[in-house]
Amino acid sequence: MRRSTRIAILSTVLIIIAFVVITPAILGMYFARTYPSLLTLYKSYGLNVQTVHYSRGWFSSNATLLVEVDNPSYEKFFNQFGIADNFIPKKFEITQHIEHGPILYQSIGGLHSIFGIASIHNSLVMNKNIKNFYHILGVNDKFIEAANQYFSFRGHQYSQFKLGELKIHFPRAQINMSGLESDVWIFHENERFKGKLIFKNLTLEEPEGILSIPTLIFKFDQHNGGYHFLLGKNSLHIPEIQWREQTGMIVISDVHFDGFLNDSKGLLDASRAFDIKKIDIDHQTFGPLHLAFSVNHINSKALLDMIGAIREIEERGELYRSQLQQKVMMLLPGIINSGTRITLNGLNIATSDGKLEVSGEAAWLNNTLPEDIAELIQTADAHLDLRISRGLLNKWIAIASTLPYFNQGSGNTTEGYSNARDNHDLATRFNAVLLTALTDEGALTDQDAFRLLELQKNMASLDSYKKEITKLYLNKNITRETSYQLFSAYLEVERPLIAIVNDIQSNQTVISQSMRKQWDDWIQEGYIKEDKEDYLISIIQQKGTIKISDKAIN
Repeated sequence: MRRSTRIAILSTVLIIIAFVVITPAILGMYFARTYPSLLTLYKSYGLNVQTVHYSRGWFSSNATLLVEVDNPSYEKFFNQFGIADNFIPKKFEITQHIEHGPILYQSIGGLHSIFGIASIHNSLVMNKNIKNFYHILGVNDKFIEAANQYFSFRGHQYSQFKLGELKIHFPRAQINMSGLESDVWIFHENERFKGKLIFKNLTLEEPEGILSIPTLIFKFDQHNGGYHFLLGKNSLHIPEIQWREQTGMIVISDVHFDGFLNDSKGLLDASRAFDIKKIDIDHQTFGPLHLAFSVNHINSKALLDMIGAIREIEERGELYRSQLQQKVMMLLPGIINSGTRITLNGLNIATSDGKLEVSGEAAWLNNTLPEDIAELIQTADAHLDLRISRGLLNKWIAIASTLPYFNQGSGNTTEGYSNARDNHDLATRFNAVLLTALTDEGALTDQDAFRLLELQKNMASLDSYKKEITKLYLNKNITRETSYQLFSAYLEVERPLIAIVNDIQSNQTVISQSMRKQWDDWIQEGYIKEDKEDYLISIIQQKGTIKISDKAIN
């Protein structure tokens, strides 16, 4: 071998050795300087992350992070499962082992670099509070099976996260999950997140039945766009959902959801698409089902104010149907701008009784913005097209005749139903006040009051509410006198509803015949057209004029 060749080979080997030996130290110094700035991303999401220890080595480093959660949604998430605030940890200590690059990490779509500057293995320090919290969740110390991060040379972060088995026990339910896996890219310069979450074998076990989801896949590519909205796109795929109870089973097959949200100069554009391949209910099949709609040029700040007002009502425990409706109706006109469009791209449902197809749009194209709901409706240019099969219409009339909206209430008068609804709302408010008073007196714990209030919001039956009260009494959480108070108050909540249900059952045949006659009258008057086995309706509103199937409405 020639001397020049040997020198070239030796030089190449020395360069490679120098690169392998020296590069990790250089990258370690660079990463140690930039790492604290990368942690500031989490602050906007209510996570305060501080580096309390950092020991830099040649090939690797070790660090300790203190993570403090300052996000009300975090506690509320666990509160809804009946976990009190004092059992929810707010501070976490995480130890990290940092391998200096160059490192080759797992290849996924959208890579901006093949080699990483550093990889991090995270471990949660198991203190007493964390162990107690794990015990409540029904998980062991190895619940977090993997938590690794990789940083590219451009400062992008790729995270892999894997959780093990989860079992959360509640007084009347249990949530199980066999595992969760996540792959997420984080682009720090624009606070962008891209990746997927995979939930495995989710089940909810209740006395009424068992809900099971073998696999749930959630994909996202989103970034923080201001106004507390996450902009971008996301999708959800559930191959199958099952609900099993003693009387039967419901199977929903192949569920897809796709969403998109964008903000331009304070105006939101959004679209949603929802598809179900098939629904089986006690050997009756429905599907496919398709729903797609979009909104354009919605006022971002006004929409956020409306969402905030609704959440405030929920937090105060004042979520009553009439109050919420009034609040929404008052704030709704504020989200409309000149050029706003709300489009129903399609609602298509196929059943054994026939099909339903609906599409339409409402647009506000002039410069006069609506000040109230009446003006909102009057100033819109809108159209709606509907096609429904005869068989499906007959089925819908049979169902609609059992609904309170289509019944005139007690004594076949509007006043009877209105009074029953008002009495129900009044009794609901009184019951919420009673729960608060009993909590203040120490006769009822905050957790028990919260659970009873949730039952009320979900319009639980009188029997279900009574069973919960009986359980509290047998467990010595409340006295006999308090149980009487709670039952009597909820009886007044249910009494108007029982009267409405009895009235509906007695009027069902009359209402069904009346609805059928009204439909036939509209056909005779030309407002509804017939096309073989389908009915067609077209509604157009333009410049204050309304036409139904080309017939002007005076």
